[in-house]
Amino acid sequence: MKTAPETSIKHLDGAGMAASALCAVHCVVMPLIVGSLAAAGIGWLHNEALEWLILGSSLTIGLRALLPAFRHRHGKKRCLWLFSGGMASILLGRLAQHGSLPDTPFVMFGAVLIISAHAMNHYFCARCQRCG
Repeated sequence: MKTAPETSIKHLDGAGMAASALCAVHCVVMPLIVGSLAAAGIGWLHNEALEWLILGSSLTIGLRALLPAFRHRHGKKRCLWLFSGGMASILLGRLAQHGSLPDTPFVMFGAVLIISAHAMNHYFCARCQRCG
């Protein structure tokens, strides 16, 4: 059975970390600058559809990096659990935003978990005994 090339997983882990960091920065910065966005002509940055697009990208990248590495390389479930917990936290934050709770703590915690999952996946892939 073919496995994803090591460089492909490295790139996907890097992209996953970047997407999660972008999500966290977007969530923290938007409330601070929302008023000036319209005046600057970039009001589209404060858009719920964009937030879901970033989240969907993070999910897609994460699954493309973590699942093949788990199945064909290191077999460590920890990466998948961290990633799942991070996605769940961000989704809870999105739901909390529509209630009375702020979403920023949920998103920040979720982003840290997702970044940690990709970093751990990168570490395990680099030390994979099966790939020898």
